[in-house]
Amino acid sequence: MAHLPPVTWNEVATKVDVDTAVDRLGTQLRSEMQELRTEFVEATNRQIKWLVTFAAAWTSVLVTLVRFIP
Repeated sequence: MAHLPPVTWNEVATKVDVDTAVDRLGTQLRSEMQELRTEFVEATNRQIKWLVTFAAAWTSVLVTLVRFIP
């Protein structure tokens, strides 16, 4: 026990303290995960819109080129 720093019983964490900290961390984690899901959905939607636009433009270019081939 000599290697432990001097503390009083008021500084020892209780089960209630640990449960409160776990609840608080769980709430923060759920909040951050919801933000991450939102960012993921927005990024996916942007990527899909870009892909559809690119595919439509490329298809138009190819159709135009095929029309000019005798």
